[in-house]
Amino acid sequence: MGKLLLAIWIFLGSLVGVNPHPTTPHIAQAVVSPTATPSPAPVYSEMPNKLVATRPEDKTDHLSALTVTITGEPKVRKLFQDIYLLPTFVPGGVYNCPAEYFSKYLLDFYLNNTLISHGVYTPTGCPTVKLDNLNARVDWHSTFASDFQQALGLSGKDFYGHQH
Repeated sequence: MGKLLLAIWIFLGSLVGVNPHPTTPHIAQAVVSPTATPSPAPVYSEMPNKLVATRPEDKTDHLSALTVTITGEPKVRKLFQDIYLLPTFVPGGVYNCPAEYFSKYLLDFYLNNTLISHGVYTPTGCPTVKLDNLNARVDWHSTFASDFQQALGLSGKDFYGHQH
């Protein structure tokens, strides 16, 4: 009975990316498990109306330093809400995350000129957004990435970087 359950676990795990065996060196391994449902955005009397996105210079990945301020309230609100619609990472499962480029974006959300939320977005590997002291959220389907790239006016290598 135990062998049957193990075989079923391995089969089901292979369908969702769980690998019970060690991975090859070119794959980074993260211990994560998405929650079943996304958590709602926090309740603020008003949502943010400004986002300052900063990318540090990364010579390895051919990315220059970048700071963009986004002030269109609907656009900022959508990006903020996109983050909270993503599932969170919690300890438990093991997922194979490709070791890609290491670009990262610092996100500072403001209501007028008051900082209300700070975060870090890592768009490659297991693409994650971590806001404040909350669990990291994963952007498996690039929903946040797509809106964020459009807001920054960047795409492809200009957004993710490249090492060649």
